[in-house]
Amino acid sequence: MYSPREYLQLLEAYEELQYKYKELEEENFCLRDELEERKQEKEDNSDVKPPIDTKYHDKHYKLCVFEPIQAMQSLLTKEQFKGFLLGNIIKYRLRAGYKGNTAQDDIDKAKRYEKWVEELEKKGEIKSDSQE
Repeated sequence: MYSPREYLQLLEAYEELQYKYKELEEENFCLRDELEERKQEKEDNSDVKPPIDTKYHDKHYKLCVFEPIQAMQSLLTKEQFKGFLLGNIIKYRLRAGYKGNTAQDDIDKAKRYEKWVEELEKKGEIKSDSQE
């Protein structure tokens, strides 16, 4: 149970995260519109590389202008972000093979998060695949 002071601190942090998320969401929508306009200008999109390499990402991230993992890193403290990464490792390891995709897909995702934890510990931040 949280003390009233801790509860207020959590509430303030939550409100700040909501504000930052809304800013990023608005920026993402603007950039998505710009991306759509560029796509429509070209008849043949086969030579256009998506903003995010899908090697490590699900197809639904393909049109994102910034990676959600980068948004999480910028919105959370380093400790919170590491907890987020560790939680996803646990999630993907436990659900491996049970959620419509192959067990190997989930194991690969868990390994990706494990790599990010190592990188965070060594370098203090992670670089997304599209930044490497």
